[in-house]
Amino acid sequence: MKRFPDDPHPDIQYPAWWTYTVIGLDRDQLEKAITEVVEDRSHNVSLSNVSSQGRYVSVTLKLIVLNEAERNDIFKSLRDHSLVSFVL
Repeated sequence: MKRFPDDPHPDIQYPAWWTYTVIGLDRDQLEKAITEVVEDRSHNVSLSNVSSQGRYVSVTLKLIVLNEAERNDIFKSLRDHSLVSFVL
């Protein structure tokens, strides 16, 4: 699909590798939340950052998404999870 230059939506070809940054208070809790959301899908989680005060931890989640709806659903499920503070 061809997009116009002023169209704010990215031109993504699916299936595609997608990366989410998931932020919370504890790495183990974040990994638990991610597993609950993505279930048995193949994915990779790696430590991204720890805040200077050590209060927040961020991890990077990488997985293949099949379409925009699935990409948005995963984002919303992570964002709404009680163990997750923020998702980028």
